[in-house]
Amino acid sequence: MALTHDFLTINSNEIKNLLDLNKMYFSNSDIRYTKDDHIPWPKDHEDADDILLEYYKRHRNACISIHDDFIRPKIDCFEKIDTLYGGFIPFRGLNYYGFTLIPTESISLFTSVLKKIQIKSEYNLLIKSCYKSLTTKNYILHCGV
Repeated sequence: MALTHDFLTINSNEIKNLLDLNKMYFSNSDIRYTKDDHIPWPKDHEDADDILLEYYKRHRNACISIHDDFIRPKIDCFEKIDTLYGGFIPFRGLNYYGFTLIPTESISLFTSVLKKIQIKSEYNLLIKSCYKSLTTKNYILHCGV
């Protein structure tokens, strides 16, 4: 079975309601973690992964899948992008093994990085989805390997 990273557009209001982002422990934090940090996971938000997994399962057929061979070698290129690790912890980059939310405010930079590192046409569909997400004010849900 091939390892893939899946990307899915998600309505910003829907994700905020699903995860109740306004009440999340880290939602207003100025701290941004990176892949090298130990990321604390508050006990009162342990269900966030389950919520994202259920959403992902329901909408899996709408995902854009990119083979790991096109993500793994370029994973460090995404480290300047403000994202939400596990859906709610302020982070920079993509969670290689789990869920990452890319908020609307970060999609322009995410798209720029994709265009800069583009290998063949692997990212074309994702880039188009990013442009659509920008105009509709949606988030992108990244599902790691």
